[in-house]
Amino acid sequence: MNDFYHFADLEGDHPTLYIEGYISPGEPWWDADLRCFCSPSSFRDALKECEGKQLTVVIDSEGGDVAAGVAMYESLRAHKGDVQVKIYRAYSCASLICLGVDRDKRSISAGGSVLIHNPGAKAEGDWRDMESAAAFLKSIRDAAVGIYTERLGVTEDAVIDLMDRETVWSGQAAVDAGWAGSLIGDEEAHAENKRKLKASMAVSMAATENMIRAALERADEDKERAEIIRQLDGK
Repeated sequence: MNDFYHFADLEGDHPTLYIEGYISPGEPWWDADLRCFCSPSSFRDALKECEGKQLTVVIDSEGGDVAAGVAMYESLRAHKGDVQVKIYRAYSCASLICLGVDRDKRSISAGGSVLIHNPGAKAEGDWRDMESAAAFLKSIRDAAVGIYTERLGVTEDAVIDLMDRETVWSGQAAVDAGWAGSLIGDEEAHAENKRKLKASMAVSMAATENMIRAALERADEDKERAEIIRQLDGK
């Protein structure tokens, strides 16, 4: 398995998966010792080993191939099990992968950052080759725009403008923009607040149910009294 996929405790119920390499369609044969690449296939294999477990995915990557990033995003979306994503660097297509879970499952380091831009490529040939390359780049840009639009809750035009300008968010700004639900460390406090709110709501609901029950009982008692009075008046 690629060294950039580290499991803190593969046999336990809370494994951690680190994505720290260049996002690539596959690991080149010459990378057997360097271990500098992350690919969709190795990512899927890693996720399969964690099905049904509470998984943490740590992202600290400069990005890479957009199509590979989209594939890894889709794999994370389809993963069966609870997943928390922690972001340190999510540049280029790595920013797609971090959106593979809902916002409240994503947190970012106070010093972390997210960067998006238009995809690029090298091409050579005549004008037809250039047009083909441009069409390909636009198609994969559109795929990324679709994901950003859906997961960040912004318009396509806004996303395209952000990609055209090559935009970066860091720390709290990334939280405010929807890349994460909280800063790393704050999620525990957020979870505790949710627990307290849930407990408070349970107490409130129980009190409401008791009030309704008491009101119904009083209504039944009043109905019985009214019936007794009616019968006495009839005599």
